[in-house]
Amino acid sequence: MTVGAVPDGFILSLQIIASGMMGADYFFDPDQRDNINIWINRKAKNFQLRAESNWKLSYQEIFVNNRIKLAITLFLFIASLGMMFSKEYVVEKFGLWGAAVPAAGIIFFMLSVAIFSRNVSNHIFTAMFSLIFWIMSFFVSYCKKGAIFGVGFLFLLFSFLCRYLNLP
Repeated sequence: MTVGAVPDGFILSLQIIASGMMGADYFFDPDQRDNINIWINRKAKNFQLRAESNWKLSYQEIFVNNRIKLAITLFLFIASLGMMFSKEYVVEKFGLWGAAVPAAGIIFFMLSVAIFSRNVSNHIFTAMFSLIFWIMSFFVSYCKKGAIFGVGFLFLLFSFLCRYLNLP
């Protein structure tokens, strides 16, 4: 086993849990299964609402509260691209002084990345993770086979991801 690999015993445990949850139709009577599904759906709905509120706050922070910083970042990025793509023309037209234009383009690009990463990247990661958790809770809430089956299927998907991480 390589460093950082997921142990095979952990993957097997995930798959056993997944098979038990996906086969819950055979282990519980309908009343027990319905009670468990109602409890899981309630938890998934709360999880979904929290993910939605986190996503909305991140969206507001990125696009509403930081409009000026976002506009400056986009302007610097577009200016840097224009300067980098026009370097042959400018160097040919102005000679040595024209070489400063691509260098300024690189500086503008680095400034735009610095402004973007300092103000927005944290909110983008929060929004991405909130969206992933919202999708998972939505799947569990609206799974046709029931919420127990949905959670088991997510365990199975996670075990496949862990198995993929172990590939050489």
